[in-house]
Amino acid sequence: MPSQTVTNPCPSCEAPLEFEAVSSMNPVRRPDLKAAIMDHSLQRTPCNCGASVRLEPTLSYLDPDQKLWIVARPYPDLGDWKNQEDAAQALFDQALGADAPSVAQEIGQGMSPRVVFGWPALREKLYARDLGLDEVVLECMKLALMRNQEIVPEAGQELRLVGEEGENLVIALIWPLTESTGDTYGTPRALHEEIKAKPGPWESLQSQLVGPFLDAQRLFIDPR
Repeated sequence: MPSQTVTNPCPSCEAPLEFEAVSSMNPVRRPDLKAAIMDHSLQRTPCNCGASVRLEPTLSYLDPDQKLWIVARPYPDLGDWKNQEDAAQALFDQALGADAPSVAQEIGQGMSPRVVFGWPALREKLYARDLGLDEVVLECMKLALMRNQEIVPEAGQELRLVGEEGENLVIALIWPLTESTGDTYGTPRALHEEIKAKPGPWESLQSQLVGPFLDAQRLFIDPR
């Protein structure tokens, strides 16, 4: 687990805080790190002023068992998603893809590179894979939720998968910088299976959800 100690000021009182910043991780070897992502504790430290501060992600995540490769970037980089997407693709090609040694290409076979921005987006990818969900279908479900329930995220909010309860997938409005949760919505998992089985009405939309930044936000954010 490559990591380094970095010092950043507390956003509340500006006191210097030390963080153990993870630059890459393999959850097969270190399942505790994946657990720390899911329970919001990775790269978090308390400040004497009472604030609990978390360092934004700048890491690569490789799970060879789940065929998952992700570059996680700080949420403020979202506006630069196209350049970040291109950089993630180039990094994947060099590490595990077309430009990698043959042994590495064997590991990367069947993987699609992904780039995400902020902890909630990274957790969503991990939830989706653990729950056996199709990423593109999940994005269609979120768009359907916004349309059918007339959900309009506030500026700086995102709709993110946060888990499963019974037969429902739980999707929440989240402020990614603070990771605080607003309203939550239970969406039948059957809708996922329906869209996956009958993609016809969704084909035009799905054709736009391509590339390492596989997120509905690419439809709304003009890249810098």
